Amino acid sequence: ETSPSRLLQAVTTAITNLLRNKLDASQCREYLRQIAAAIEAGLSIEDAGSGACAVFIISALQMVMEDRKRDGTLPALLAECCTLLNHSFTHLARITEERPAIKWNVMQSELAVIATGLMGKGKSEKSSAILDCLSVAAAIQSLHHLLDYSVGLIPNLFSPSSLSTYGVVLAASLEVYENEQWTSEIRLAALDLLKKVTVEEGAESLSCMIPGAITALHAQLTASTATANVKVQQKSLEIYARALTTVFTLRGDKRKEKGDGSDLPVPPHSTLIVKRDDQWWKILEERVILSITQISAALAGHRSSDVRLKLLTTVVAIWGLIDNGQSILDPTTKVDRSSQYRLQAVVIDLLLVMSEDHDERIASNCSTFLSTIPSSSLIDSCHEKLAEFASSLPVIVRNGDGDKQLFGKVSSVVRTLDNEIVFLAETEDELMGRFTRSLIDCIRIDATRLAIVRGEDEQEIEKEGGGGIKAFLLSLPLQFGMRLDWIDGVTRELARAGDHMLRLLLHLLPPSSSSSDDPSLLLVTTLLIMQQSSTPLSDEDLSALVEWATDRLQRVQVTTMEREETVEDASQLGPSSTLSALSLLSTIGVATSKMGKGREKNRSLITVLSLLLEWSACPLVAVSEAACLAIREIAKSSSLSVSALLIRNGNHIANRVALASRRYYSNRCCPLILSSLLDRLESDDLFIHLSLIVEDLIGALDRHNVDWCHLILRVLYAYIRAINRWYPDQAPPSKKTFIEEEETEKGDEEEKLVDEPPKPTPQKSVTMAELILKRTKHLHSSLHLPVCILSLSIASECLYHVRRWDDVLLPMVHQNWASLLPRFDDANYECRIAALRVLSRMAEVSKDFIHRKIKDDLWPSIESFLRAETTAKGGYEQSRKLKYTVALMDRLPVIFDLCALSSQLGSSLIDICTALSLNSTQSNTVIEAAKRAIAVLGHIDSRVDID
Repeated sequence: ETSPSRLLQAVTTAITNLLRNKLDASQCREYLRQIAAAIEAGLSIEDAGSGACAVFIISALQMVMEDRKRDGTLPALLAECCTLLNHSFTHLARITEERPAIKWNVMQSELAVIATGLMGKGKSEKSSAILDCLSVAAAIQSLHHLLDYSVGLIPNLFSPSSLSTYGVVLAASLEVYENEQWTSEIRLAALDLLKKVTVEEGAESLSCMIPGAITALHAQLTASTATANVKVQQKSLEIYARALTTVFTLRGDKRKEKGDGSDLPVPPHSTLIVKRDDQWWKILEERVILSITQISAALAGHRSSDVRLKLLTTVVAIWGLIDNGQSILDPTTKVDRSSQYRLQAVVIDLLLVMSEDHDERIASNCSTFLSTIPSSSLIDSCHEKLAEFASSLPVIVRNGDGDKQLFGKVSSVVRTLDNEIVFLAETEDELMGRFTRSLIDCIRIDATRLAIVRGEDEQEIEKEGGGGIKAFLLSLPLQFGMRLDWIDGVTRELARAGDHMLRLLLHLLPPSSSSSDDPSLLLVTTLLIMQQSSTPLSDEDLSALVEWATDRLQRVQVTTMEREETVEDASQLGPSSTLSALSLLSTIGVATSKMGKGREKNRSLITVLSLLLEWSACPLVAVSEAACLAIREIAKSSSLSVSALLIRNGNHIANRVALASRRYYSNRCCPLILSSLLDRLESDDLFIHLSLIVEDLIGALDRHNVDWCHLILRVLYAYIRAINRWYPDQAPPSKKTFIEEEETEKGDEEEKLVDEPPKPTPQKSVTMAELILKRTKHLHSSLHLPVCILSLSIASECLYHVRRWDDVLLPMVHQNWASLLPRFDDANYECRIAALRVLSRMAEVSKDFIHRKIKDDLWPSIESFLRAETTAKGGYEQSRKLKYTVALMDRLPVIFDLCALSSQLGSSLIDICTALSLNSTQSNTVIEAAKRAIAVLGHIDSRVDID
């Protein structure tokens, strides 16, 4: 309730005491806080007297801050002084719209003192460490108030006589902006302060400081990280363009450049004024162009579309400044426009990169800006960039600098050239050849990571409509951090040349006499063929490519023995062979699928399918998957499923295989083709034809070495699985009494009752399964593990197929038992697991027929093994022995139930499982399996008791 006059008197006394008495920093801080509290309460009375009080406080604080600046304690009191100053300015703005007259020298002094305090220019280095967010925020706000109230004063901050003060304020704003320890709100406030000092009235002063301002803004924009504040970056770009725009307004002012003696600065500051001659402008332009180039490179791929859009408008605005600045020079003088052309190249670079942006605003602006550039200049620039890419692209990629943005720029250059690309490809221009070669040299498949593939099941891919061969190729790992989908974007634009581009690539293929392949060239060719072209590709060119690739692939082909050894050691198929096979298979599949229906395609289709079927049996997953996807690509182009495609051409393939398999020592690929064919057929259209070939192979089974035997077994396994798919339930006709009609001598028919009808004849598939069982049972004891496991797997499938024919099933179970029994004592536990699967199948199909065989012949051996495990320590969780033990726990209760052995052997197995479950040293997997077995056996016993 104090009147303004009394409040003014009290404040005057307080500030006089503050200046007279040398208080330490803490005492002075408390004193200022008390004054601020009193003023805040007293200045709520809104009248002229309170306004005069506020003006006095503003003026008096100038003396306080000057005094504290001299003794070095100002940084410690900066927050309190600025808070008091801000209260006063806020009150003045509240009580009147007219700005009271405050002497400029007071405001100038306060601007300089506060700005100096922000920069930490005290007597010691400790002064800068005292500043905190509260002090800096209050100081920035005070500078804003002082600038607002100095507008209209003569002189003011933008006067040449105040150049040093202007420089201090600008430097303080930049220092706060550059310091990342301050909050984004404080840094934005500093940028707002920069915006106020980069106005046209201060162009003269700003021109003296522009190099430092550009350097500070450039450093922050190019050093921005993924966590940088988006608003700060947007504001920085705005201030960057605003500062340059302000300075470039002086370029057309001849009076100020030549100097007519008007408005000259006072002598003490004359040394700070720069001479803005042609050399000065040239140096500034060079610096701006270099800065813009680096800022564009740093922010063109920024995560925020708003920042990218701001970058685009900023660069285009600065380009307009330099372009217009050179246009307003004296037309009679010779102008060096090299800087303009360099900046135009930078702008075109940025527009080409950002024209691929997913943000519609950016893409639209890029199209608009590109349309303003003369067509001749744009085409010439793109030609230069194409030549630059032709020489530098592989080097950039190998240095680790290749990224999506770079290849997006390449795509934009090719797209901008439009019909020029078609002309270059059609004429096989040397530049186009070098560019294509450089693009190919960027691709190097990383063989060390090639084993990391999708590994998806082929049927699942087809069911879900997977990405096909293109998705497979794009997933291949490349060296140097490259990705094939970046190249795919370039080939999409090159496909504009269509047939001409394909011929250019075909000319780059190694000659037939060369023994080396170029997987990178083949990948680029494959991607090009897969693109949608405005002109269809020639069947002659595609046929020539397929013929060349099939011939090459047959050279890459490894021997059967090496292929089988790769099951255990995949490294024997070297990386170079693997990469060649991958690229050749993909090229063959895609090129064949793109060929039109005609003689060229029909002539090569059988050879292609045979080759792809052979390679689909390769033990290397990546190569096998490439072959499978190539087959599916051909089937898709014919609007057929893989099975339908193979059935349509199956007779020709089977005939070729049948003829070649008679010379099996020189044609070991035939079983691979046949097994792959059988795995993919979903109907029995080729059953009779394929059965004849299988019979021939069975006849050759005993005239073998171990490798050839393994290949034949692969065919037999694929064959028996196929007939199980085709004929899932081959049962004999139902038994019934029927009437046989006989003709008597009189010509009458006599009905005769037949008690025992003749036995029905098994179907062809059943007799084939029986034949296979008979001819493979001796191979259960093979010392070659793959042969042993395959023969056991074949036995399991065959027994399932003949399960409804007791006259076939039971003799086969009996005959296979003798060779199966020793496998449960085999040293290799994988062999034991395979034998256990056959035993489970026998129990499933023959029931108690093997009751005595298990009880008397097999159980003693298994019981001995399991009892030894009850006291043994558990092995590794992934050991084969552990897997065999768990398999016994899971399968024996079911086998006992099927063979009626639960009442006789169930108690013994329960004792063993109980002991295993109590063995704390055993693996947890075995303990859990033992508990499951006890539960199953208990359920079976309770069911038997009920029965």
